[in-house]
Amino acid sequence: MNIANHYQILVVSPLATKEEIKKAYRSLARQYHPDKNQDNPRATEYFQEIQNAYEVLYDANSRKKYDYMLRQHGLYDAYSGKTINNETDILTSSATLVQYVSAQRQVNADALTDYILAMLTKEQIAIILRKNNSDVNSQIVKNIIAASKGVMTMRLYQQIHEVLLPLISTEGDDAIMHLIIAEYQKRAQQEKQQKLVTFLTIILVVVLLIATLFML
Repeated sequence: MNIANHYQILVVSPLATKEEIKKAYRSLARQYHPDKNQDNPRATEYFQEIQNAYEVLYDANSRKKYDYMLRQHGLYDAYSGKTINNETDILTSSATLVQYVSAQRQVNADALTDYILAMLTKEQIAIILRKNNSDVNSQIVKNIIAASKGVMTMRLYQQIHEVLLPLISTEGDDAIMHLIIAEYQKRAQQEKQQKLVTFLTIILVVVLLIATLFML
């Protein structure tokens, strides 16, 4: 199955925000627009590839499906430029991810979650567990937690939470376990607060509408 590498076509990271994707698309579209490259048949073909890549990556739902398809076919690592051979590669990738996220004003939470899940597939978790280096495991967990600070929804963080738990050493690392659980509970509490705020807002709107009707 031939799957286009939309990230490579737009020259963006798999963690790119919608704004970064739009900026990359506009720059490339201007450069390779057929009107400016009438003597270059490849430019017209590439312009179509740019448009297709933009349509897939800019829409949140289609991007989610595309990333899932890449993971299902084992292409996410290759398409994102990541090479994972051992637990040291995973540790390095997680540390690099922390640096990248820290340097951004905002990060697409869906894309970040997909990136982390692709970094910690069942196969890669198996690589880590075979080595069973508790210090490396703990640092990977700490890096992933630090990198995922912007993933605040329970729906997304639940997926990250589930892949982190197996990295706790069989002997038990209470500090790391408590850190994972604390981050999970933080999202749960925030979600409850958001639901309460929404509920109270609805009640307030209803009360105001009723009051307005009585005043008429």
